[in-house]
Amino acid sequence: MQAGKIPGLATNKDFYTDVQHIRAGLPAYTIAALFYAAIFERSRTRSDFAVYNDREKCGPDLYHDRGEVLPITPERSQGRA
Repeated sequence: MQAGKIPGLATNKDFYTDVQHIRAGLPAYTIAALFYAAIFERSRTRSDFAVYNDREKCGPDLYHDRGEVLPITPERSQGRA
């Protein structure tokens, strides 16, 4: 992000709604991919990231701390500016 390769993002602070809550969309997908890689010691070769853009599939947001969805676009998924 700091290299400017993910459109619309400048720092990891853009992933948060405040100091501790991760936004839906790209941030939630990134955390899921990180956990997958750590647990299985390999990266996912194919993943359907579209589900992370759908607020309804993220489950209830009882405390309204998820913020707006930071959508995963084809450009963001490839890390191209």
